[in-house]
Amino acid sequence: MISINGTLLVQIVSFLWAWWFLNRFLLKPIVAVALQEDVAQQTVQKSIEHYEHQVAVKKRYKQDRWFDFQLLFVRGAPTLTGSSTGACNLPHQPTDVSALTSQEKKDLQHATAQLIATRISDGY
Repeated sequence: MISINGTLLVQIVSFLWAWWFLNRFLLKPIVAVALQEDVAQQTVQKSIEHYEHQVAVKKRYKQDRWFDFQLLFVRGAPTLTGSSTGACNLPHQPTDVSALTSQEKKDLQHATAQLIATRISDGY
């Protein structure tokens, strides 16, 4: 049979003191650090997902712009007007490149390079 005496009371007080001490100085700081790491990991994960989405949107935009650019040249190659000034316009009728003189081909290449450089510098 268990007799209630002073040693049982001392054991109960010692247990409660040890439980409070370990909880306060060991368990709570460890749990707090673990929660902070979880929050930091979730923040990094959300940031990664956000940037992946931005990259996907930019990639899709560039693909669309590249497709538009290809369609521009499929529908009609640039022809030169006033080749001495280097100005060009873009008609919707294709130009027969085989009928051009060598100077006109050079002018056409120059105009195309200028158009590409302009599109690149504009961010397309």
